[in-house]
Amino acid sequence: VVNGSIIPRSYQNALLHALSPSEKFLGFLVTIIPMAIALFILSMLIKLFSLYAKGEIFSLNNVRYIKNIGYALLIGQIVHPIYQGLMGLVLTWHNPPGHRFASVTFDQVNLGILLVALLVILISWIMAEGCKLQEEQKLVI
Repeated sequence: VVNGSIIPRSYQNALLHALSPSEKFLGFLVTIIPMAIALFILSMLIKLFSLYAKGEIFSLNNVRYIKNIGYALLIGQIVHPIYQGLMGLVLTWHNPPGHRFASVTFDQVNLGILLVALLVILISWIMAEGCKLQEEQKLVI
């Protein structure tokens, strides 16, 4: 906590001034980006598990929700470096020249989430094939 505000650790030593209300508001707007993606994934999971609770395993809605989760995870990892750069820009913009700071990283966690996203998209494709097989089975007499 710096000056009553919660600041990411990577920027705590880079801030040379107290954050103004406009900087705090811009930081809030930038923080909405990953939060919106996380809330979208959460809403898709809620819908998916509500279908599971109803006993719907192989349905097109399940496939759609799983695919949306996978693409949201993928988009989240693509947007993450942009978010980090914008946050650094917003928090250190009023520092003197030479003391502005931007941190953009891509580490094992990001790579792991990226692989999970691709796996979830693959699972949605497999579930779609399962839906087709179930429909064919219903038509067989």
